[in-house]
Amino acid sequence: MRTIHTEVRTIHTYQELIDRDNTVNRDTERRSMFYILSGYEDLFNKVDDIYNFEEHFIKPECLEDNSGEFSSTEIKLITLAFNHYNGYPADVRDVLHSLDENTLELALNSMKLRYFR
Repeated sequence: MRTIHTEVRTIHTYQELIDRDNTVNRDTERRSMFYILSGYEDLFNKVDDIYNFEEHFIKPECLEDNSGEFSSTEIKLITLAFNHYNGYPADVRDVLHSLDENTLELALNSMKLRYFR
């Protein structure tokens, strides 16, 4: 089920990921990545397949070894999240054009967090 979290739920799940990773306030790269992962319920539920909280790094192999685990929308959002994190290759225009209204809003808000705060 593809669900965008409500604003209140997103704040809670976002803070949960920030706390779990011990992300500092000035780390806009991780914060924007966690914003995406917390704002899309299926990604939040699969976060341990996407990010290693013990070593504090992304798991790009989740995209390479997908085996149908992630939908096309989830792949686009993960790619954008990884791009925010470390410049992972992403055609941001392609990502944005492929999203529906709700996921587009999630992506744009993550970009604001990453680049304008």
